[in-house]
Amino acid sequence: MSRRSRSRSVSWLFEILEQRCLFSLTPVAEPLASALPAGSASPPGLSPATIKHAYGIDSIKFGSTTGDGSGQTIAIITAYDNPRLLSSSDPNFSTSDLRKFDAQFGLPDPPSFRKVDQHGGTSYPGPSPTWANEAALDVEWAHAVAPKANLLLVEAPSATTWTDLIAGPVSWARQQPGVSVISLSFAGGEFSGETSYDSYLTTPSGHQGITFVAAAGDNGAAAMYPTVSPNVIGVGGTRITLSGSSYVSESVWGSSGGGISTYESKPSYQSGVTQSSSKRTVPDVAFDADPNFSGVSAYDSYNGGGSTPWYKMGGTSLGAPVWAGLIAITNQGRALQGKGSLEGRSQTLPTLYSISGNDFHDITGGGNGGFAAGPGYDLITGRGTPKANTLVPDLGGLAQSPPSPASIAGNLFNDSNGNAKRDSGEPNLANRTFYIDANKNGKFDSGEKTAKADSSGNYKFSSLAAGTYVIREQIPSGWRVSLPTTTWSQTIAVSAGQNRSGVNFADTQKVLISGNVFNDSNGNKTKGSERLARLHRLEQRRQVREQRSQHADGLQRELQVHHA
Repeated sequence: MSRRSRSRSVSWLFEILEQRCLFSLTPVAEPLASALPAGSASPPGLSPATIKHAYGIDSIKFGSTTGDGSGQTIAIITAYDNPRLLSSSDPNFSTSDLRKFDAQFGLPDPPSFRKVDQHGGTSYPGPSPTWANEAALDVEWAHAVAPKANLLLVEAPSATTWTDLIAGPVSWARQQPGVSVISLSFAGGEFSGETSYDSYLTTPSGHQGITFVAAAGDNGAAAMYPTVSPNVIGVGGTRITLSGSSYVSESVWGSSGGGISTYESKPSYQSGVTQSSSKRTVPDVAFDADPNFSGVSAYDSYNGGGSTPWYKMGGTSLGAPVWAGLIAITNQGRALQGKGSLEGRSQTLPTLYSISGNDFHDITGGGNGGFAAGPGYDLITGRGTPKANTLVPDLGGLAQSPPSPASIAGNLFNDSNGNAKRDSGEPNLANRTFYIDANKNGKFDSGEKTAKADSSGNYKFSSLAAGTYVIREQIPSGWRVSLPTTTWSQTIAVSAGQNRSGVNFADTQKVLISGNVFNDSNGNKTKGSERLARLHRLEQRRQVREQRSQHADGLQRELQVHHA
């Protein structure tokens, strides 16, 4: 339906994105509740674990620290109230939809979840079924992507004017301490005065950097506001194909918004974009959006009640809070390195256009009724969807930061009794050399890393990259290794930043034992007496031979006389 706005003499079309429901910006307009899909008793869509694995979000690491948005605050702007989203300080938070969503998928409660009106109070506007559904999706999926980030839900008093949606709630949210990213899952048709609202989508003076993220729309080929603001990251939509939870491919979601702005000038960071020489083009990036083929699960008991609270949802409304979560994780990594949070217009957007195309899935197939996707930047998916584990470090300027080094350390002692364990009184051994057997050939080769045991027998290999190492000792002559007892080496795996200790060795000194084996013929266990007895026997044999010789000579002489 379409009516004249009371505040302007033009027709405004406004959209709650994942429902694709149009209505005029008049004081009485709101999305039709009949546009809501039917709820179900169990989650009908993709889970957070599946989506996070498919896009590499679950692989984001800063050294040994998991990328989870710790220390950051995500502000989410919606209109009207969702009564089933309760602040974490509320005594009934345990019954809230966010807690039920978290319990289903094994997610922790956010450090803080705060719901406020546009002035930061608790005078919430009246509820709206479709906006309540939107708020559930935004809050739950920003939290799913960055579960350790604080969440701030700001509820606009209505969706009837841009003053209600942007000038009031966004202006308040961007002033709040800790806020580093703001998600806007709504869009409307462009209008001649839209540039006057762009200033609200900037970081206030004196505040840490803030990035603004907005959905591109779910009505096909159209450039919509606030997505076209040069101060905002615009998110288009795709249809993802998975094998289990592994990424296979993506194509355009046919309802994804995108196009060329009528009123916004081309920002310098889009100098390489060829679709327009003078005007801002959208979107900048994209994310899964097809609610039917690859929709995600969201919990909304305001609309579904306690029996059918689960909805399968999508649209570019999903992409905005997910990308907000990725920005929060990026800012977490920057904080770990002593850097400030990203400022959207001057840092986040220019970097999104300058980082490697390898950080994105380039969507090249499909169209939205007005534009077709193709290699590189296009007017439906922008640069593409995130390869989050490589995109986040590059986006945050963290890619060149070396990983935290690892180390391996141990002790060497004299295993005097050779029992392969340290007993009381067994001393340390100093000045022995250990080496990393890099080629695993069992001997020391030139260039292999070495470490020497100090006066206390302690050795240490420092500045190691993550990996598996074979540690050996150069054994001095006259010694042998008794610990370890089987391989004479130890194979040790270390991760980035890990300091592995207790890789101990023990040596035992070799002892030479020699002797002789003899025949103890007289059984007296004395080798010397055996020799004397042998000499005596030899002398006796000599004497007998001599006597026999003399007797033979005498007989010979007698025979000669007789013959004569």
